[in-house]
Amino acid sequence: MHFISDWWKQTEPKQKMAQVIVILMVFGFSTMISGTSHGVPMGMAIIYILYDCIQKRSLSGFAMPGKLWMGIVVFLSSVVLSSVLLGDKPSIHIAFQYVYWVLPLFLMFYLGRQADVKYAAVGGAILSLLVSSLDMVYLNYLITQGQKFAGVLSGGRLGAFLRHPNVHALLVLGVLPLVFCAFRDKTIRANRWFVALQITAAVLGLWSLWKTGSRGGMLGFCMGGLFVCLAVRFREKIGRVVLAFILICAIMVSGYAFFGITPGNHGYDDTTRLRMLSFSYDMWKDHKWLGVGLANWRKEYMGHYFKEDVVRKAALEYYLAKIKSKNEKFSAKTAAAVQKAALREERSFYMPHNAAAWFFTTTGSIGGIGYVFFVLFYFYILVQKLRDQPGNWMLAAGLWIFLAMSIHGFLDIGIVDKGVARLLYLMLGLTLSYVCVENAADRF
Repeated sequence: MHFISDWWKQTEPKQKMAQVIVILMVFGFSTMISGTSHGVPMGMAIIYILYDCIQKRSLSGFAMPGKLWMGIVVFLSSVVLSSVLLGDKPSIHIAFQYVYWVLPLFLMFYLGRQADVKYAAVGGAILSLLVSSLDMVYLNYLITQGQKFAGVLSGGRLGAFLRHPNVHALLVLGVLPLVFCAFRDKTIRANRWFVALQITAAVLGLWSLWKTGSRGGMLGFCMGGLFVCLAVRFREKIGRVVLAFILICAIMVSGYAFFGITPGNHGYDDTTRLRMLSFSYDMWKDHKWLGVGLANWRKEYMGHYFKEDVVRKAALEYYLAKIKSKNEKFSAKTAAAVQKAALREERSFYMPHNAAAWFFTTTGSIGGIGYVFFVLFYFYILVQKLRDQPGNWMLAAGLWIFLAMSIHGFLDIGIVDKGVARLLYLMLGLTLSYVCVENAADRF
């Protein structure tokens, strides 16, 4: 393709390595095929940065206005502080793991300061969507032929490379908005073959997101995209846009807007997660400031807060409502089986399927408030920058990704998962590099 060859020829020799690393990092962190897929490009980035810093005898590539660090510093400091004050060694170890996971943010930020890497990032995103989606197409084909695989949930919910569907949905959210926002680039639009490849990746990405059956993922993608469109269109009235967005989100979530639209079985009873939040709230009330510890959630949840009688009652009510709607007769045997299945399902949870609830219960109000501050802080920063630079589609993509993954986090696992956290930080670092530098001429 002329676009790719021309772009490569126009890239300065010293910037080409940074471009290659960005492609590999975006691809590797969003596919997570193996540890090598993200470990190798991260190692390449570290070596490149060390060499560049030694050559320049400067760390200026990491220069960022102090206020932009505040969100991540407050969040991670609160998590570590809470764990240290609790004095639980396993929890302290996990807290420092959370700090380590943020490394991709610094690496990508540095690379983004050395070159205009937006086309490299888009290339990595397209490659990621194509590879992951084609794996899902093949896996879906094998399932239709009668083969069964561990990790594929009931109703055909699946994720690429047999990872959990909800995790794969988050990985798609980490790159799909970037591909969509790149359609605004005039240089890309002028190259029809590249646009065709981009459209193919976008369509396959949407199909993959739907096949995960993740309502949180679909809600995050749609609501994030809607907000970005409104923020760009009505940037002079951004306060009203935020208010309208919050209202719409509340309506969508409370109304289970995507129930019955996404494929697959989402559990015997859709009030399961509401019960988990209720039980988690009881846990927080008993450990308001420091929480139970990052390593102790499941032990404390199952030992003191999981209520079998409440689960049995809810399962029975669900069964009674179901047979009433179908005009079927009551079966004590079936009712007992439903209750047994409900207990088995709810006993398998290892976190409250809500990132905010996770941090409030495990790190108390200290860590929970830190997490909420992290989300609101970068939401505010990116909204303000997008208002000032509405034509900067990299900022639009970054805001969309951050919103989509954060919304999913308030409904499911979010950045509690290591791979998801690293991808979010990676894309946030890329976005912040464009917050700091408005054009390539200003780069170091």
